[in-house]
Amino acid sequence: MTEVRVFRKFFMTRIQEYNSVKSRLFQPLVGMEQKCPSYNLCPSITDAEWLEIGVSRTLSNEKTGRGFLHFISDVTSKEITRSTFFDNLKSERRLNFVMEANQNV
Repeated sequence: MTEVRVFRKFFMTRIQEYNSVKSRLFQPLVGMEQKCPSYNLCPSITDAEWLEIGVSRTLSNEKTGRGFLHFISDVTSKEITRSTFFDNLKSERRLNFVMEANQNV
């Protein structure tokens, strides 16, 4: 029984460390969409989500966009369809938005 408690404590500590690192990594993005002139309310993927997805994509080990979408759906509650993701990649407004966010970081 003691081994289970030790393992659980170790596991919970690791999750807390991960959440802490993730929150620090993404902290500069908090509220960033409000600073960008291209900001828009999008029903499928918000601009804030798009920034986080973009950073996550560059950090992921997934070799394909589809693999990345599977990864995202596994680790988050967000289900992003293939067409939505790839259509957004081609969006000129999203490109302008990301460039504006990059200037503001």
